[in-house]
Amino acid sequence: MRSKKKLLKRLNPYGSFDYIYWEDKGYLAWHLSTGENYEMLFLEVKKKKKGVATQLFKEFVDRVIREKKKPFNSVFAFRRADNKEAEIFYGKLGFRQLEIPGIYKWVGAVIMWIRFSELRKRCK
Repeated sequence: MRSKKKLLKRLNPYGSFDYIYWEDKGYLAWHLSTGENYEMLFLEVKKKKKGVATQLFKEFVDRVIREKKKPFNSVFAFRRADNKEAEIFYGKLGFRQLEIPGIYKWVGAVIMWIRFSELRKRCK
């Protein structure tokens, strides 16, 4: 897992972003994108299949509600088409997934999205 310093360096080109960083567990980073939708930028956990990624998404939803930053419509992310772990994880959270050829030079890409209201229900 990246250190907080390395994560912040990786996020720097995005300018405006937010994140949750649990040093002993993992992190989730995002930014407000077009149409007031949230784009998930990075998700990484120290130990997979322990529920940490789901906890991070629950904290993301809670923070958005607590800080009154509810997006206009949705939460979305991109993944490599060959990333089956991400396909399963985001699928369990209810994200719809659509492959888009040609986005990444070396492999296909998949856009994943869910309405914020639906994610909120699934993260209770």
